[in-house]
Amino acid sequence: MPPINRRHFLQFAGSALASVGLSHLDLFHQGKPFGSGEAGRVGQVLAQGTSRKLALLVGVNNYPGTIPKLRGCLTDVELQRELLIHRYGFNPKDIVIVSDNESLKPNRETILEAFETHLIQQAKPGDMVVFHFSGHGSLIRDPNPLPELIVNVNGQKQSVPNRDRLNGTMVPFDRATGNSEQVQDIMGRTLFLLTGALQTDNVTVVLDCCHSGGGTRGNLLFRAIPSRLGGNDANPTGAELEYQKRWMKKLNLSEQEFSDLRLQGIAKGVAIGSANYNQLAADAPFDGGMFHAGAFTYLLTRYLWQQSKEEGIGTVFVNLARATRDVSNSSGVAQEPILAANPENNQKQPTYFLQPSTPFAEAVVREVRPDGTIVYWLGGISSRSLEANRKGTLFSVLNDRGEEVALIEQESRTNLVGVGKLKSGAATTVQPGTLLRERVRGLPTNFKLRVGLDPSLGKDRDAIQAASRTLDRVEVVASDQAMNYRLGRMTNNYQTLARSQSGVVPPVVVWACLRQD
Repeated sequence: MPPINRRHFLQFAGSALASVGLSHLDLFHQGKPFGSGEAGRVGQVLAQGTSRKLALLVGVNNYPGTIPKLRGCLTDVELQRELLIHRYGFNPKDIVIVSDNESLKPNRETILEAFETHLIQQAKPGDMVVFHFSGHGSLIRDPNPLPELIVNVNGQKQSVPNRDRLNGTMVPFDRATGNSEQVQDIMGRTLFLLTGALQTDNVTVVLDCCHSGGGTRGNLLFRAIPSRLGGNDANPTGAELEYQKRWMKKLNLSEQEFSDLRLQGIAKGVAIGSANYNQLAADAPFDGGMFHAGAFTYLLTRYLWQQSKEEGIGTVFVNLARATRDVSNSSGVAQEPILAANPENNQKQPTYFLQPSTPFAEAVVREVRPDGTIVYWLGGISSRSLEANRKGTLFSVLNDRGEEVALIEQESRTNLVGVGKLKSGAATTVQPGTLLRERVRGLPTNFKLRVGLDPSLGKDRDAIQAASRTLDRVEVVASDQAMNYRLGRMTNNYQTLARSQSGVVPPVVVWACLRQD
């Protein structure tokens, strides 16, 4: 599939957020409120009691047939779940997971039913709602496409013609229909209607998928599959279009009114996409390839674990975008997350419209075994720190005020799960849900400086690699692997890329440059 140009930008998360299912309206300042039909008759009422926190998390790894399997989507779901429960105070019973490993499998009907029953039917005004999807994205024909689409260019919104008449989709497990011209994807149009039916404005949509092609590059797998089937762009199923008509009827919307709403852009709350419209969302390896996760989701959740001061989602996003570029660019890929908010001042709201209910941390206790062994989840540890996080690492046990009350010494770690024993303090201070913060890091005895040799070195690479073998504490690794330094020649091409905002200069701790001559 050739690279997608700006005409292929769709209003949907990873490829664009303008149709991610959020009405870009202040519902109470429009001549016709989006929810004025059957689903909108609750009206403007005050939230009763404490606001409820509801989340629907969807992850699809094991796609069937010829659809490439992914490796990090279930990790994404786990990352979000642990964060929402232990940092933002979600009740585990209010988080529904639809994934390969759950009783609720990620087929089209189950995803839609879960959105309706768990979010739409339960959320009241003032409640907090989070919808997260990790999986493949694609593009299919839109029977009533928008004439123009909104794109983000260097942080500025612009309109471009929708000449290809396409709409972005989330790809469920059961995409195939037996008809080479139809797929069971969930369209951006559908997500628009579902989100618009929510009775709360405190909505956060997170989409870690993309729509600009698929395949692999280096050690990264990308979350997109081609839109074409048999040489033609795929069409939605009749069931998908009927489902949209049913929701338009419930919301008392004509097709023209629905199109007018979509034309106004993105919607209530906040929507975050993992990549811009013409970019790829990385399903990336971490910890030397021991586990995979969405580069975007891992960095988002890790940042929020460690967030120690009050920041609006706009500030969080700026820092997150920088970190995501670092991970993706290290493999020669440009990935620029995108953010949309309605109203715009929602960018000043805290992430998920909630202040964290617990102190900043990097780990949480999952289990305390009868023999005193403590098992904990390390979702807040940075990927680089994680590789060095070995036996002997000390974690502070935190009380509700973030004060250290005990110490745990790590004995082993497998991926994001650590195992340790209490080193000091009372055993009663450590319970499932207790937060931990890294205090002293244990390093391996054979710790080495990892140096990558960039292809720009040309014929000098062999000589440099041979010389490095004489250095005990230096290890030369492939240029697309995690490293401390990258050695390369600052060619004219790299200088040009460095000046371009979309250019890819490998962002490592230090970029050691040799003169071109």
